[in-house]
Amino acid sequence: NEKSENKEDLNELLESYQYYLESPEYNIDELPEDWTVCSMAMTPDNHQILISHMRPNQPPYVYKIDLEKKRLNASRKNLFNIYERIKKKFDDLVNKSNEALLSQTGDREAWWSKRRQFNDKMKHIIRAIEERLLGFYKALFLGSVKSKKLDRSLNSKFEDFLDCEKIEDLSDSDLYLLKCVFYSFSYQTDEQLLACLGHIFDEKSNDDLKHLQCSLKEYYLKALRKITENMEDETLLSFSFTERQSRNPLILILDRNFHTFPIESIPCLRSKPVSRMPS
Repeated sequence: NEKSENKEDLNELLESYQYYLESPEYNIDELPEDWTVCSMAMTPDNHQILISHMRPNQPPYVYKIDLEKKRLNASRKNLFNIYERIKKKFDDLVNKSNEALLSQTGDREAWWSKRRQFNDKMKHIIRAIEERLLGFYKALFLGSVKSKKLDRSLNSKFEDFLDCEKIEDLSDSDLYLLKCVFYSFSYQTDEQLLACLGHIFDEKSNDDLKHLQCSLKEYYLKALRKITENMEDETLLSFSFTERQSRNPLILILDRNFHTFPIESIPCLRSKPVSRMPS
C-alpha cells in the first residue's frame, strides 16, 4: 500500500543520509549532545520535500512533505504546488523590493515607506513558509528543550499519554514525530495537530483523532503543572510560550531550492540559536 511504499522510499533516503553521520565533514556525533541538525531537500520532480532530523548519537529520522494539494476551483479540481506558489511570491517580492528601493534613493521618507511595505509583505510570506509549507513538521526544526526539568516532565507525560491511549506498534519515525509535536504543542494550531494525528493514525475516525488531540493537550498541561504551582490552564499555556524560548542550537542544511528562504525567521524559530551549513 501507499504507506509501505513511502516507508521503503524513506528507508532508501535514510541510507543516503548516512554520509552526514560518517563523513568527517559532517560528523554529527562530534557535536554537543543537545544540538540538532535538520536538512531540507527537494525531490527532482518538485513534488516532495525531504526533511532529515539528526542529533548526536541518535538515529536519524527522515520525513517527506507532499507538496501537491487539491483545491476546489468552480466545478473542477486543480493541483497546485505550495512550494512553487510561495517561491514565486518570494522571488517577485525580492525583485520588486530591490527595484523600488533603488529608485527611491533620493527620497528618504519614500524609501522608508517602501521598506515598511515590503517588510510587511515578507512577514506574510515567512508565516506561509511555516504554516502552509512546513505545517506540523515545523516541530522537527525546534532544537531540544534547554531546561532539563521541563524536558524530563514532557518526556514523562508523553509516556503516560502513550500508555493511557494504548498507543502501540507505531514505527520509530512516527513515534518520534508524535513526540516532537507533543513537545511543540504550543506552536501547533488545532488544524495542524489534527493533520499530524491523521497522518500517523490514518485508520482512525475524525472523532477518535479529536479525542487524541484533547488528550495531547491534557498531558501537555500536566507536564507543565509538574514544574509549576497554582497556575490556571491559560497561565500554563502562556508559561509554555516563555519556556519554549530556551532551546538548544539548531544547524540547518538547505539545498539550492531553499537556501534563499529565510527559514531562520519563521515564527517558531525566532529568538532561537540557528545557524547554517552548506549543503
